Amino acid sequence: MKWLNGTIMDHTREKELEDELIEARKMASLGTLVGGIAHEFNNTLAGMTGQLYLAKKEVHVPAVTKRLEAIEGLSFKVAGMIKQLLAFAHKDLVQMRSVSLSSCVKEALKLNSVVTPPRAIFRQDISSDELIVSGDQVQLQQVVINLIRNACDAVAGNEHGEVSVLLDSFEADETFLVRNEDVAAHGFAHLAVSDNGVGIAIEDMDKVFDPFFTTKEVGKGTGLGLSMVYGAVKGHGGIIEINSELGAGTQVHIYIPLHDEEGSEAEQQQSTEIVQGAGETILLVDDNLSFLETNRDIIASMNYRVLTADNGVKACELFREKQHEIDLVITDLVMPLMGGVEAAAVFRSIQPDVKIIFATGYDRNESLLQGEKMSGETIIFKPFEIEKMSAVIHHQLHH
Repeated sequence: MKWLNGTIMDHTREKELEDELIEARKMASLGTLVGGIAHEFNNTLAGMTGQLYLAKKEVHVPAVTKRLEAIEGLSFKVAGMIKQLLAFAHKDLVQMRSVSLSSCVKEALKLNSVVTPPRAIFRQDISSDELIVSGDQVQLQQVVINLIRNACDAVAGNEHGEVSVLLDSFEADETFLVRNEDVAAHGFAHLAVSDNGVGIAIEDMDKVFDPFFTTKEVGKGTGLGLSMVYGAVKGHGGIIEINSELGAGTQVHIYIPLHDEEGSEAEQQQSTEIVQGAGETILLVDDNLSFLETNRDIIASMNYRVLTADNGVKACELFREKQHEIDLVITDLVMPLMGGVEAAAVFRSIQPDVKIIFATGYDRNESLLQGEKMSGETIIFKPFEIEKMSAVIHHQLHH
């Protein structure tokens, strides 16, 4: 045989696409799982925190009040974990607006939860430019906090530990665009968090974004930090890159597209006290009876008259009957028979200027919150702090 005919084909791209498809299916399955439990889970937590609030009002023993507050704090911590899982699975309901990432990072650095080990050197270089992005301020701050926590944990016990946070603008070059083929933007806010700590082993690099994966000791981490960061960054249309060497440290680079709009929305002042009503009538609608009864008592304690309905159909019948008495409707989004959006349409067909607040633990059908019909609506997420809820109710009634 003098000649051998053959074809050599490079299947690298096909393998990459196959891996991406497997990852997408895994994420979809995780999103379905998390989304399926989050609504009921947060409804239950909302009932718990509501009952704790009522119990604190009735108990006048400082030691008991302190224990109730501890339970309340743990309840909100669990809600935060659910939020992180939803963020990782791209299922969280975020409130996107024009945000100054520079201000956001500076605020995150001030939070008490960001604690640098005593012997470590902490460096920060934050751009003086606003670096406006379209994002959810709470999620973006959580990204910064989680990254710094990881970096601080990595240098704990290191006598010469260093943690640095850098924020600047970044213009995508050809190398960056080749590395990230799906990127459309060219201007980015670039956040880098670096440490000279323990680093990540090569065999663990492809697992660092998996939920519940952690290399920390038992009790030192949930394994949700980087997975939440990954989900939040992707939810903001951003890019995350990690460089690490075992024993030498880790650098995490995050790129968020800059937003064209100048300036950022000012945050509403968050009340730390209960805002009392003036006897107005509120229609409260929710299919979770525990939540409904608990929040009926809470809202009534704020000097409001409360009517209740456990589904959208009953709410519409009650609204038709008492439309001239009802000043505000607070309705869950996801309910059997008739959901909150459909019920709101009926309310407005009867009384176009009716004031409505939508409450949700998690919207399984994300399209409910998309489109022009939900633009400008007031939405509160369960479980919510009672002080904040009272402020939202007061604001809605008087504006």
